[in-house]
Amino acid sequence: MRATAILLVVMSCCTPESRLTSETHVSRGPDSVDDLRASEARTHGWELWRAITQRAGTSYVWETWPRSDVAFGKPDRRFRTLVPFRGVDRMETEQLPVMFAVAFDPTAAAHVAALGGTAGLVALRGLGAPVPEFPRTAIALKLVWYPIHAHGLTAMPIWDAAPSHPSAVGNPDTTWRRAIAVDPGNSTSGEATVTLRGTHYVARVVPLASFMHAVLSTDADVVAARTAARDSTLARGDFVALVAMHVTTKELPDWMWATYWWHDRDDGRFARDRPRDLVGPASHYLMDVTLDAATPSFNPWLEARFPDGLDSNCVSCHQRAAFGATEYLPVTRGTTSPDDDYFDGRLATDFIWSLALESR
Repeated sequence: MRATAILLVVMSCCTPESRLTSETHVSRGPDSVDDLRASEARTHGWELWRAITQRAGTSYVWETWPRSDVAFGKPDRRFRTLVPFRGVDRMETEQLPVMFAVAFDPTAAAHVAALGGTAGLVALRGLGAPVPEFPRTAIALKLVWYPIHAHGLTAMPIWDAAPSHPSAVGNPDTTWRRAIAVDPGNSTSGEATVTLRGTHYVARVVPLASFMHAVLSTDADVVAARTAARDSTLARGDFVALVAMHVTTKELPDWMWATYWWHDRDDGRFARDRPRDLVGPASHYLMDVTLDAATPSFNPWLEARFPDGLDSNCVSCHQRAAFGATEYLPVTRGTTSPDDDYFDGRLATDFIWSLALESR
């Protein structure tokens, strides 16, 4: 199937006419989610996942979309390091070689470009005008990568929903209790002893083929990955495995929020409702989804590291996205009113933090 045809599939699953709204009994009009059952939201989230993980030639649909740097008219960094943040009593810096990127589907990318970058946002703020809402078919992604060496086994931590200490102080990947051994040679069985952060694990061997992944094929890829992962040993022929992805679609005014992460086990509530006919690497990911600002919804690779991250909510965080804000913390739950003092002197950016922070 051609990439354009697949894009239409993605767009058709994410329109106001999709079953997310049209097959749901609502009480406040076509965009209300008051009576949307969790199972319906999860079904929709899995169908969205199915659509964006279809193949467009040799790539997945989402891999054909421009990264945010391109949309902002900047050099494409491809990979970035997770930003340090202030914890309870000190700055917390990611200790593992985790990298991220932001991407937009063509509709969202065109909308961002049309805003005119920093100058355009400054002009809107000066006029007191809101940022125009994204089109209803827009999709934004946040991708999380983990480097895999082409030779030998690479240790990778796994979150098993069992915090080793209270949520209030965070549950970063350095505290996760289990690890796997990723084999680029695609061995599918057995155990091996691997070392991660100085700790030895008897780990299940997992094939790289069970992840959506990419090869570091150019010097630019290698330089970007080395910098973002803080690993000077990475070289051409090494890989990056997709361990997590935030996906948000503008099919609802406050967007629809789904998040996915790789896991080697298929049980538990985050695997619930996953289609049985979902095959290939996409079938190894778990999902959490929310349509309101109150229900806890998070990705362990992204929010678990923050204080109260396991109790946070995507909508609650992103509703505070505003040009003029200096950072996105704290992650919280609950609704922030549009006339809250928080927005004084700031320009709300339609829930998109990358628009708020990368246009500075």
